[in-house]
Amino acid sequence: MRFRRFIQRLWGRAVISPNAPQMIYVGALLSGKTALITGAGQNIGRAIALEMAQQGANIVFIERDVERGQALERDLSAYPVHTQAHYVDLADLNDEVLNRLSPEQPIDILVLNAGWQTEVSFFEATDADWQRSASLNLEAPMRLTRRIAADMKQRRAGCIIFIGSLHADLPSRWPIYSAAKAAQAAVMRELAVELAPYGVRVNGVAPGWTQEEAEISRLALLHGRTIEPEFIGRAAVYLASDFFSHYTTGTTLKIDAGMSLYSGRIPFDVPGD
Repeated sequence: MRFRRFIQRLWGRAVISPNAPQMIYVGALLSGKTALITGAGQNIGRAIALEMAQQGANIVFIERDVERGQALERDLSAYPVHTQAHYVDLADLNDEVLNRLSPEQPIDILVLNAGWQTEVSFFEATDADWQRSASLNLEAPMRLTRRIAADMKQRRAGCIIFIGSLHADLPSRWPIYSAAKAAQAAVMRELAVELAPYGVRVNGVAPGWTQEEAEISRLALLHGRTIEPEFIGRAAVYLASDFFSHYTTGTTLKIDAGMSLYSGRIPFDVPGD
């Protein structure tokens, strides 16, 4: 007790038990920042929006499903932050739409969460599948990133977060998906180099199997169940926070419950007829 009072006098502030971190950080880590999140209507994107709002960030989001987006708006209204919703498909993200995205306050945090996933084998995939993947997983997100990153570069501040996948490095048996995520990871690293001289940080999160309703999963070595999306949201907060990640760029943070230790899905989806 005497030591605790000594530390309080030394630093001029309360020393709070590590068992109650919400007393320290809620509403503080991203206060005054504005985050733009794509695909924010459900699962990981929704969790990122809510976790960032809880930390004081104003939320701008892109969502194609109006019902899901309106539900998110209602939940965000519980926090003392500004919210701006744009209901549009990433494929329709042209210059006219991008011009409407610019809020009065510049974007400090860009989270590239939306994308397209198809779970087909190499021989099942069509040319249209490959083209759709390239359009939604690369062309559209990069069109948005060019616009936002140019402003961050000029202001010499900002943070970009790619929500990627373990399958950027590990086989998934779905080559279109793995190729798209590998390309995103490569762009993330290139952007980290490109923007580092301007104080802009670029990182990624590679989640394991994540869903809103947790269930038993043999892919999860740790805890044996699927990952609740709020844990991915908190990882995004960590990377967006200057307090934690001021010197972090070009990094992909795995939140996978040990899934990557199994070498992906191969033990559970053995090749062959």
